[in-house]
Order: sequence, then structure tokens, then C-alpha cells
Amino acid sequence: MSIPSICAKISLNFTTKLYGINFVEDSTFNDTKQFVLGGINNNLSDMGYHFQILTPDKPSPFSVINTTSNGHWIMLTYQQGKLPFVIKFYGVGGYIINLGNKRPLFTLDSFDLLKIDYMNRNTKRFEPKDLPKIIKKY
Repeated sequence: MSIPSICAKISLNFTTKLYGINFVEDSTFNDTKQFVLGGINNNLSDMGYHFQILTPDKPSPFSVINTTSNGHWIMLTYQQGKLPFVIKFYGVGGYIINLGNKRPLFTLDSFDLLKIDYMNRNTKRFEPKDLPKIIKKY
């Protein structure tokens, strides 16, 4: 498996955990599932609009969050008619994976922004009330 297909697998697993299997069984996720299974050649160009490479110089949902280099960050949001999953590796690069246009039922319990610190074996889940603490000050 390639790193992008592993990230796509993580995105589907995370979305399933957050919204349930019935949500992810929707056909809007079929291209991402086929990419994970190798049916779309595991080539980013075959995925078209589904993938963007995240680099430090490009704006992303993490641009306003104070992400440090000591962990991975993952986020699932619904914005502008799309459901992007974003994964950032150790504060450097990562991927934005557009899972489709299916709108989840948004509740405070389904909001998820996670920081995964492998060095200290710790996962921190941020709640909406935590956001003011991690938003960058300009």
C-alpha cells in the first residue's frame, strides 16, 4: 500500500468510528474505498479531486491552529458541500482527502480534532471548547 492509500484507509476508519458504518456505506465513499483496495491503481492522479497534498506553504484547515512538530493531527470537517479528512504529519506535510459530499449529522459529540503524539504514546481529542486555546494568535 502507498502512503496516500494508507491515509485514505485511516480516513474511512475514522469516519466510520465517528458517524457509523451506515454513513460510510453510502456510494459517495466508493472512489475512496476503491483507491484503498487498489482498484484505482493507488495513483493520486487517478483520484483527481479526491486528494490534495498538504505542504507547509499551502493554506489548510490547520493554518489557523497551532500545530507543533511533535505529533500527527487529524480532522474531519464538513465545509462548502464537501467532507474533507485532513491528516498532518509531525507539523510538516500530509493530505487532504475529499471523502465526498454526504453531510453528516453534526453534533458536539461528533466534532473531532485529534493530536496523536507517538513519542509520548498519547492521543488528545479536542472539543469545541478547546479551540480558543489552540488557535494561532496573529
